[in-house]
Amino acid sequence: MSDSPLISIVTPCYNDDQYIREAIESVRNQSYDNCEHIIVDGGSTDDTIDILDSFPEITYISEDDDGIYDAVNKGIEMASGSFVGWLNADDIYVDGAFESFLKAYRDSPSADIIVGNSDVFRDEDDEQVQLKEYRFTDPEKLSRGIIDHNSVALNGCLISADLIESIGLYDSTLDVAGDAEYLIRIASKMPDTVGVPDIVYRYRSHEESITFSDQEFGSVTKVGTEEMIEYLPRYFTDPSVPDQLRSHCRTKYRVRSAMLLRHHLFEMNTSGLVETMSEVLKTDKTWFYWAVTEAVPKSIFRKGMRR
Repeated sequence: MSDSPLISIVTPCYNDDQYIREAIESVRNQSYDNCEHIIVDGGSTDDTIDILDSFPEITYISEDDDGIYDAVNKGIEMASGSFVGWLNADDIYVDGAFESFLKAYRDSPSADIIVGNSDVFRDEDDEQVQLKEYRFTDPEKLSRGIIDHNSVALNGCLISADLIESIGLYDSTLDVAGDAEYLIRIASKMPDTVGVPDIVYRYRSHEESITFSDQEFGSVTKVGTEEMIEYLPRYFTDPSVPDQLRSHCRTKYRVRSAMLLRHHLFEMNTSGLVETMSEVLKTDKTWFYWAVTEAVPKSIFRKGMRR
């Protein structure tokens, strides 16, 4: 592979005229210019298409799709780069991000995935106020960072075309948790991973954001949790998945199912509570023991610390 590989950036969008220009310019302003920007629009009815037309260097299509992951899959299939990244229409790359990726690649040319640091910000009075950081520190801890979603953020990654060919496209049947599921598939391949010490990607938090709105357990979080509970057992029951990743998937399943059960309890949704508990105990026969010996004591301890 060339030491200056082509980078393909895929951006799904739909009625994002408020943010899409800034996203495109964050790619356009990179000092590393061997890249292509592919935008998959879902048939926007606002000014998005006019904005896209003002950037002749981008490639875009505009047509109906079956959700964000279907749109990303279309973009991946159009990509011709050696590495592929995913930029949300309301997010931005940091200036110099591609140079940081490139330096990491040149130091480790066998890398299957290059993982940079990311942060979350909110627009306040013409300023971008940082809310949170995702720091990637150790390639050997990739699977834990993926499952905990506390250090590895998919949009802060470049993934090799070879690895994508190996793991396939996103699961387009998912509405919210497809990126988390995709990262699990990546980790299951135990890829050659290199980290970038810099923040390369910025997630924008706003009310319409799928992942970073201010809702603590809103409808989007509920859907994502239900999707995780559905697919995580495939991984922690599969003996071909690395042991550490299986363990992390089981832990995440237990935590997410506990979140959903608590939500049903607070909402006084008896049928949802019974149905979820029945499915959880059928899937993970030691779940109740885990809840009593680990989850509840930790919760009590945290409440005590807050007093």
